[in-house]
Amino acid sequence: MIPLLGAGNIVVSTIFPLAAIVSLGLRLRARHSGVGNWFIEDYMIILALLSLVSYAIINIIAVTTYSLGAHVLVVSIDDIVGLLKLEFVNGLVMIVSSTFTKLSIMYFYRRVLPSYRKSIPTIILLVVVYAWGIAYLATSLFSCIPISTRWDPRDGGYCYSTAQENEAFDISNLAITFIVLLRPITQAREFRNLSTRMRGLIVGIILLGILVILSIIIRIAISDYTGGGVDITYDLAKLSILIQLETGLSVIYASVLTLVSLHPISNVEEKQEEGRYEKPELAAEDAPRRIGELDGAAIVELPVPNPELVGTEQFPQLEDTSMHKSRKSVQHNSRSMLAG
Repeated sequence: MIPLLGAGNIVVSTIFPLAAIVSLGLRLRARHSGVGNWFIEDYMIILALLSLVSYAIINIIAVTTYSLGAHVLVVSIDDIVGLLKLEFVNGLVMIVSSTFTKLSIMYFYRRVLPSYRKSIPTIILLVVVYAWGIAYLATSLFSCIPISTRWDPRDGGYCYSTAQENEAFDISNLAITFIVLLRPITQAREFRNLSTRMRGLIVGIILLGILVILSIIIRIAISDYTGGGVDITYDLAKLSILIQLETGLSVIYASVLTLVSLHPISNVEEKQEEGRYEKPELAAEDAPRRIGELDGAAIVELPVPNPELVGTEQFPQLEDTSMHKSRKSVQHNSRSMLAG
């Protein structure tokens, strides 16, 4: 029989990946109909989504096969070993999902916000996220020699303190996530120039980011970093729910952020919804082509009246200025007449 906490894991492992898939599908559909091509942040968020789905599948297997969510006293040693093996894999998958989600958001900021493209703090943060993901993935993968010691101490070998590793990861993850997800707040002074609908969408995105941060804080609060936990199968089930809440909401955050960017951002643009460039990204992407069209367009020059035609029906309002006025003045009068 599946324990109650295990059933909760199955529900979370189903709902959040599906919600992330829907939000990402809407994002890619809007991207295709708007700009017409994908960017680096789109590929990164797809990798993050695949990692999230993998985590959910592994989590469901852990519940149905190895009694994740049950109390450790009713779980066999072999099931505990199998559960720890799956949790080791899930830990790596979670790092990949979290890293690519952060990178996707950072690359999105750099592309749509000109002030961030060459911003030193933004570049430093991007480097930190890369280094953070690679370093933690490597340390988590090789925390035990041999690796199998991580889930089965009976194999012998050596492991450094994985509890300290997890604590360092959670704290650094909280700090980086806080900076990345709440970055739009730095543009709060520009909100007054936006439409009411756009301000509401941005506030909703910020609240979604706060939910992600709260899930990390709660996970840190209930985690046992001393390594002395005795009900490991039950405690892992609680942490697994919070991890999926964090990673799922992060993917949804990144997708909604892009969807909002594809909508008009000001009152003026909202009134021009039927215009060619109702989407800011479309205008930016189409600008080079439009410039090319202007370069190749035929230039139509206004005709300069022939002095011999002065006083005729073709130019009834012109006087004979060929002998007394400059050519520049004649052209100016001609343009004024034609404009009228």
